[in-house]
Formats: sequence, structure tokens, C-alpha cells
Amino acid sequence: DADTKDQQRVRAWLGKHPSYLDKYAVKDWLLELKSDGEILGRGDKKLPKGCGGVSGHSLESFFTKSLQRFAYHGDAESTAEVESHIKRLKEEVDERPLVEGLGASSRISIKASQDEPD
Repeated sequence: DADTKDQQRVRAWLGKHPSYLDKYAVKDWLLELKSDGEILGRGDKKLPKGCGGVSGHSLESFFTKSLQRFAYHGDAESTAEVESHIKRLKEEVDERPLVEGLGASSRISIKASQDEPD
């Protein structure tokens, strides 16, 4: 399976120095993330396979690193907007039940598993 654009973005965002990335493109991407989406929606609350060296890392770590890295740009207004969105995402993720035992290769999001009939 080819890595998705969002998985490639996670790798670039956490793998490159923020000065190499376009602040506005990163901001737009971070603000489009959804707590039940492909990147944040896994039941085990970890980054999915395809995110390179950070695959399997906790979403808590992703949120923390994203806030630290975005602040590098020194844009207080944009940083506040990103912080507010990430805080909301973190709260939504924290409210979900933890699903143990998903392999790092699992691409099933919590939303997909909820949509399956019993």
C-alpha cells in the first residue's frame, strides 16, 4: 500500500526542521485534522503505519511535538489558532475508549470500526 498524503505529511512535519516547511501549508493541514480521521482516528490512539519513524507513537506525543514545532514560526495568532484546534482534538481523542491490540499496520480508524454492523 502506498502511504497516504496525510501519512507523508506527518513524516515531513515531524522529520524536518520547521524552517524547511511552509508555515501556512502546515497550519492549514493541522487545522483540517479530525479526531476520527485517518491519522488521529485509530482506536489504540497511536499514529498509523506509513508515518515513518513515528508510526506507532502516541497521539499525545504527536500533539505535544506539533505544538512545540509550530511555535517555532513565531506567529502568535496562528500559533493560538493551532493550539486551540489541537487542544480540542486532544480532548476528543482522550474521551474515546482505548482499543488495545491493534497492530502498527492496522489502518482501521475508530470511526470505521463504529460504522461496521454488529
